[in-house]
Amino acid sequence: MIKKSICLMFLLLLAFQVSVFAAVNVGQRTGTLKITLTNGTVLTVAPGDPLPIIPDGANIEVIGGIANISVTGTSTVQVIAGGQVVNVAIGSSLNVSIEPTGTAVIGVTEGSAQIVTHSGATAIIDRGDQVRVGSGVVTPTGFDVVQGQVVLTQTDGTTTTHTPGTGVEGYQPPALPSVSEADTTVQTEETTADISPIAQ
Repeated sequence: MIKKSICLMFLLLLAFQVSVFAAVNVGQRTGTLKITLTNGTVLTVAPGDPLPIIPDGANIEVIGGIANISVTGTSTVQVIAGGQVVNVAIGSSLNVSIEPTGTAVIGVTEGSAQIVTHSGATAIIDRGDQVRVGSGVVTPTGFDVVQGQVVLTQTDGTTTTHTPGTGVEGYQPPALPSVSEADTTVQTEETTADISPIAQ
């Protein structure tokens, strides 16, 4: 009985840890991602490379290709694409596609996401909505509505609804730390231990 209780407690603890660490997920992806962890560590993940565990509160910059990013539980993540920061809400999922011109199309597939503009207004992007950010948009450093309706709430509480073909002001985030400045090496016991054969 005691062994069963200990085993059950171990399994519950393991399930809790997996749910905590697997809260930010990257599904289908074809391009490079730059992941900035909450401690400032910057990881660059090339296509085909295994993904690290992405903790709550991380930043994920989609540099090329496509990526599906989702959050579960109470986790949040910031996605950066085409120079625009998008805050992904709890329990939400979005697709990001980087076009050859550098323009990014961001579409919410579940839940919602938020863009904070340079004036402090917030744009809510709901399921089915798509925006285009980056080069070639109507408003410099802003975004265009491609599909759906995006509600923009100003700091004074006034709201406006933007439909496809309209441009909205955006926010250019500060530059992220350079990958060359970050130590991305991983120390393991094998790399520091003497593994030469024992002399007979």
